Amino acid sequence: MNIRSVFWIAFLGCASSLYADQFHYRNFLIGDRAIGLGGAYTGISDDSSGVFYNPAGTAFALSNDVSGSANALYQSKVVYKKTIANKDFTENAGGSIPSFFGGLQKLDNYVQGLVFAFGIYFDNNLLQDQNTPINNINLGAPSTPCSAGGPARSPVILERFHRTANQRSSTMNISGSLAYRILPRLAIGIALNYINVDELVQEYQDALTSSDACDANGNTIPLSTLKLQNVRQHLVGYALQPILSLQAILTDRLSWGLTFKWAHYVSQKFELDSEFRAIQNSPADQSAIDNAAKSGTGALISNATVSEVNASPRNSNPLGSPPLQIGTGFAYFYSTRLLFSLDATYYGAVNNAANIEQVGKAYQKNAVINYAAGVEYYVLPSLPIRVGAFTNYDARPKVKSNETGQRDHIDYYGESIFLAWVQPNSQLGVGVVLQQGSGDAQKLAGSSVIQKVSATNYTFAFSATHSL
Repeated sequence: MNIRSVFWIAFLGCASSLYADQFHYRNFLIGDRAIGLGGAYTGISDDSSGVFYNPAGTAFALSNDVSGSANALYQSKVVYKKTIANKDFTENAGGSIPSFFGGLQKLDNYVQGLVFAFGIYFDNNLLQDQNTPINNINLGAPSTPCSAGGPARSPVILERFHRTANQRSSTMNISGSLAYRILPRLAIGIALNYINVDELVQEYQDALTSSDACDANGNTIPLSTLKLQNVRQHLVGYALQPILSLQAILTDRLSWGLTFKWAHYVSQKFELDSEFRAIQNSPADQSAIDNAAKSGTGALISNATVSEVNASPRNSNPLGSPPLQIGTGFAYFYSTRLLFSLDATYYGAVNNAANIEQVGKAYQKNAVINYAAGVEYYVLPSLPIRVGAFTNYDARPKVKSNETGQRDHIDYYGESIFLAWVQPNSQLGVGVVLQQGSGDAQKLAGSSVIQKVSATNYTFAFSATHSL
């Protein structure tokens, strides 16, 4: 094992983990009633959140309304198992995230059965402020001596490791829709959605290791290696997404919805600035550098070996085309107090994302199908309780053995519970959404070692609706 490979084992992958979550499609549940039903709302969609789930459903709204919901508190935790010397590595993120605001207006005075709705919502939003120091980790000794029959090599000690990551990302949607009942039990809907993707990540990490190296005569010499990396990544994209949908009342108790979404990026841009520096010194020289840094006097070490790699790739098509989405759902109104709903949503593959130097085809995605189911029960005429379950599968490829530089793959399963207070012209609700995930990752740069990953995120949400 040479000193470079030893270093990479002590250094976390930087660019490989810097993408905000464009790879899961149900990071936040949208809407008022829909949150409690786990997002299983395509077969209902009779309020302003129908601009997201099924615009045609708004044609069956009983009244005009203005509604809003907010993810008041969001927290996420991802644990990479046994990443450095059998120690776990944890990443945390969180924030306070606006989720949905919308309105619905019936236009019966102009055209009988015509309804307009609008919505402004975020379906991806992340704030991360990571600061992780790790000290004095024994990484083990290289297995091969410097010369045949020579003494065993000294263990590699990770003297210190420091990583900071700051990330903000959001995907904002502004939608407007029209729905029309072409028959008493059948409606069609169209919508246009404007999408704005903005992701900025800045990450720094350094690692100092002490070990030995082999000289030309096969003898060992002590060596300290300091490596530093700075990465700044910025992604911006603007897209338009037409939506076409149907809503049918199949029986007095059963409704069905179908939605097609396809989109086109009007513009997109990716920028990556990466700086990497490796410095090799004798332990005495490195100690002098550290002491000088602590005292602020500075130090000049003439014997240091320095190597640098800088890159600033740019790309105008990193995201390729947005995935085709096809959603369908059923709602069964068992009684005036009990409702069951079920959804399935297909997201197409994205295989035309352009290749980016040092990053690879970072935003390529596989096709996935997510499912959701919900139950609503009125404990009292003014007190419904809603519970839901849903999947949030990862669109990235699964991690394979004997390969390097692969992205995380984490599949989530979520549950929601929401309690509402309903009055004739208004509704207030509060609840929580929990997602738990597991999968695989390669957190160590340049290594084929695979880490098991566990992840948890939860959202406390509230909502309010007023009927006009």
